[in-house]
Amino acid sequence: MESSGSEQMQVEIRRLREETRVLKSEMAGRDILKGQSSRGRTLEGLSIRQRESVDEQEKEATPGGNETILVVDDEPHVSEVIKEILRKFGYKVTTAGSGEEAIRKYSNTGADLVILDVGMPGMGGAGCLQELLSIDQTARVIISSGNSVDERVQMALKRGAAAFLAKPYPIDELLQTVREVLDLNESC
Repeated sequence: MESSGSEQMQVEIRRLREETRVLKSEMAGRDILKGQSSRGRTLEGLSIRQRESVDEQEKEATPGGNETILVVDDEPHVSEVIKEILRKFGYKVTTAGSGEEAIRKYSNTGADLVILDVGMPGMGGAGCLQELLSIDQTARVIISSGNSVDERVQMALKRGAAAFLAKPYPIDELLQTVREVLDLNESC
């Protein structure tokens, strides 16, 4: 007898929770946002809170996709968590650790959507956004930041970013924002 979609979903959720426990033990104590350690946010807190907040109904109701997403963040652990979550929902995901690397990857292979941290060293998120839009005026970019909406975020939105996600963000907010931005551009 084949297992139903609900049973398969329960198995997947249990597996994800087990991966979370392993990740928690490996990554305990590492900051997800440089300069934000006083707020006590760690990869452990981000991944556990996000992953365990997903129950069966949320996962069933949350849309996924098969588009390609480029995640750009100078914190590799943050990129890996986001990549893992998006892949669980069907997306193809690549990562970049800097704006410069993101430009190279986008130029070479493209992406249907870019999730871009605005607070990175080097060219930074704002410079990366500007370069992405000069390469492709139709580039779909969601910016993210561990800070509230500040001048950099406002400027990025004015320059063409499609949406903003404040870190740490719940899985359902990430997935809903990704789907909305991808769908918005398809209907234009």
